[in-house]
Amino acid sequence: MEPILTPDDAWGIVLSYTRRWQIEETLRHAKCELAFESPYVRAWETRRKWLLIAPIAYAFLVSQLDPDRRESRDWLLRN
Repeated sequence: MEPILTPDDAWGIVLSYTRRWQIEETLRHAKCELAFESPYVRAWETRRKWLLIAPIAYAFLVSQLDPDRRESRDWLLRN
C-alpha cells in the first residue's frame, strides 16, 4: 500500500471509492430490480448461459426505458 503524501493522493482515493460506490449501486440495482439473484444454478454451463443472457436483457430494458442510452446498449451488446 502506498502512503498518502499529498492532497492529490487523498483525492485520488476519494474518487476511487466514489467510482466503486457507483459500481456497487449498479450491481445492487441489477440484483434487486432485475432479479439477477433469483435463478438457482449450480452447474457452470448454466451459470455461463445466464451470464451471457443477462447483459442482453439489461441492454434491451435500457433501450426501452431511455432512447438516449443507445450508446450504453450498444456497448453492452459488443462486450
